[in-house]
Parts: sequence; structure tokens; C-alpha cells
Amino acid sequence: MRLNSWRVLVGAASFCAACGGGNKSVSPEALERSRGEIAAQEEAFRAAKLKNDVSALRKLLTDDYVGINQNGTVRNRTQALELFRTFPIDSLDVKRDSLAIGQDVAIVNGSQVERTCAGEEAMLFLRVYVSRQGVWRLLSNSQFRRPAPNANAVSQAQ
Repeated sequence: MRLNSWRVLVGAASFCAACGGGNKSVSPEALERSRGEIAAQEEAFRAAKLKNDVSALRKLLTDDYVGINQNGTVRNRTQALELFRTFPIDSLDVKRDSLAIGQDVAIVNGSQVERTCAGEEAMLFLRVYVSRQGVWRLLSNSQFRRPAPNANAVSQAQ
């Protein structure tokens, strides 16, 4: 199944707007604790993909997980676990640009460079974490190719 990246981004932006003020009821201590827990989950996700550690991924992904890769391929939890059982990633450099936390929802976006035997790919990502029974787990992951630095300038000039 393939999705239009624009629809994915609009959906994510709508979701972000819906939970934007959600952290007003979260104490500063709880917010700081959640930041640390989500940072740990982000690193665990990166490491599990690099090591093809399906057991670790199984703990990180919610049962209703949905992931969308840079080609528009949509995968549920079972499909993602099957993919990462054997998908080789040589290195994965991740830079988290922002983290928004609501009561039980967190949105992380940033950039990553993935290196495989097929080459190097620079991408942007948006991940949605949910806290269920006090544990932050990954509900959704969307990634797309990073536009060329002058892509906007070229399209505006036309």
C-alpha cells in the first residue's frame, strides 16, 4: 500500500495541532521524566533497527503501530517486525529536532541518515509515541526523503 506524502504530513500536522496544548496539565517533573523516557526509547529504536533486534522492537512498538517509509509503503507492527528481522542497516545517524509532549502523547521529529548496502539516504521523520500503562511506546513512524537544499528555490523560480 502506498500513500501520498502530502496526506501523511497533513494528517500529522492536524494531530500535532490537536494535542498542542496538552502538556498544560503535566507537571514539570513528569514532563522532564517523559523527555528522558522518550529519548531512551528513541535510542532503543535506533539500536534495535541496527541490530535487527526483533525482540526489542516488539517491546517498543504498540500492537496498533503503523509505519510509513520514504517510499510510501505502509506497514503494521507484524510487517515492520518481519522487515527488521533481516533488513541490513550499516549505520543510522539520528538528530532529534523537536519533542512535543502531551498527557499521554508525544511527537518527535528530526532527521536521519541511513546507510545500507544500497547507499546513503538522508530523511526527515515524524514519530508518535503514546504512554500506555506508564510506558512510552511507538504508535507511528513516518519518514520521507530530505528535499534538496535548493528545492524550494527552484520550484518558486518556475
